[in-house]
Amino acid sequence: MLSLREATEWIRSWTNAGAVISTGGTIAIPFVRGFQAQGDSAVLAVRRPDGTWASVDAAPFLIRGGHGYFVAVKDPLADTVELVIFQARPR
Repeated sequence: MLSLREATEWIRSWTNAGAVISTGGTIAIPFVRGFQAQGDSAVLAVRRPDGTWASVDAAPFLIRGGHGYFVAVKDPLADTVELVIFQARPR
């Protein structure tokens, strides 16, 4: 089982990965399948507090986590930036 620091080091080896974000015991690891600059959607690998993993396809671009919530940009390439707030909940 990876700690947040180990996961951050691991994710840095991915050329198209974003920062590992943790809140409320939930760890989200964002990445893209292609080149984000070309508009490819983000994918999240999520580790829940109970240790189980899930993936979220076409996920919003996470920018911050804290107090049990994630803040994301809905479409980073849109003319108008829209922020979305998600609550991290155990399964």
